[in-house]
Amino acid sequence: MILRSFILVILLAVPAVLQDIGSGCGTLVSGVFSDPDVGIDQESLTFTAHFGDKEVEPQLIDGNCRESTHDGTLTTYDDCTANAKSEQSWISYEPSSISGEGTIKVSVNPEGMEVGTHEGKIVLRSEALVEEGGDTVNIILEILEPEAESGELQPVLSEEGK
Repeated sequence: MILRSFILVILLAVPAVLQDIGSGCGTLVSGVFSDPDVGIDQESLTFTAHFGDKEVEPQLIDGNCRESTHDGTLTTYDDCTANAKSEQSWISYEPSSISGEGTIKVSVNPEGMEVGTHEGKIVLRSEALVEEGGDTVNIILEILEPEAESGELQPVLSEEGK
C-alpha cells in the first residue's frame, strides 16, 4: 500500500516538474516540448535626419518565427507568430506581427527631436515564449544640424545661446 501511494505521488509530481523545466525555453504540452525560435537578419537600423525634418525614409526588417516541436523521437518545424514591440514613441512599425517569415517596415518620426543621437529598439518575440526573450533590432536616429538653403549647415541655438 505504501509503495502504491509512493508511485502515485511520483506520477502526479512528474508533469509539474517537467513544466518547470520547460518554462524557460518553451512550452511543454502533454509530453511534447515546443520551442519557438525568432530570428531577425539585422542587428540595427540607422536613420539620419536634419533638425526640423518631418519624415525619414522607412527601412525594412526581415524576420522569421519557427517553432520546433520535440516529442522524444521526432522534431517537426512549423510557423509561429511573433509580435513586434517598441517602447519609444518616435519608432513605428507595420505590421505588428509576422507568422513564419515576414518583413516589417520601420519608420521613425524626427519631428521635435533635438540634435544628437537617439537610441531605441524593436523586440520581435514569439507568442509561445513563456518568459522574456526574442530578438532585438537596435534603432538609431541621428539628428544633424539643419541645412541652410545654400547648403551650409546652420548652428542650432540652445536656450542659453539666445
